[in-house]
Amino acid sequence: MAYKFHMLGLPFGGPYNGRSASGIYFSARTDFWLDTFMPLGVIRNHGLDELVPMKLGQVQRATLDSHGVWFDVLTQENAETERMYQMAQRGNLFCSSGALSHLVRQAPDGHVLIWPTCELSLLDGFEPANPYAVVEARQSKERVNECGYGMKHKAAWNGSVMATRPGLLTWH
Repeated sequence: MAYKFHMLGLPFGGPYNGRSASGIYFSARTDFWLDTFMPLGVIRNHGLDELVPMKLGQVQRATLDSHGVWFDVLTQENAETERMYQMAQRGNLFCSSGALSHLVRQAPDGHVLIWPTCELSLLDGFEPANPYAVVEARQSKERVNECGYGMKHKAAWNGSVMATRPGLLTWH
């Protein structure tokens, strides 16, 4: 069985005077470049604690609401993702997005104007810069192929793409 997670990977605002702990914030006006790098890979802790970062899974769907951009992720089945799934069930798992830093642009007040999102991370043992970046556990009975993605993944990904605004996409 593969594990499914529902992640608020790009939350708007933050608990520290409307910002993350690093002093930045996203809004509906932020361009996340999701049309450029989808489907995003999902790794652990931005790969910072591993010699070779392990790809845990891949984004299946991205949706926008008033809280930010949510991602539905299907992971490989292994001891690592099972442990993280249990953490998410207890409300102890957070996520974070990674961007190509040389392309990031922000206003003087910390508002991120461009955030070229290139990966999502499940945070295990790392404090999130933005605690609004929550992860919910959702179980999947999909079989996982040799690449670690759901057998239904390719059919779902080849579906229609609806632009909600430039840079923000919802995949159906």
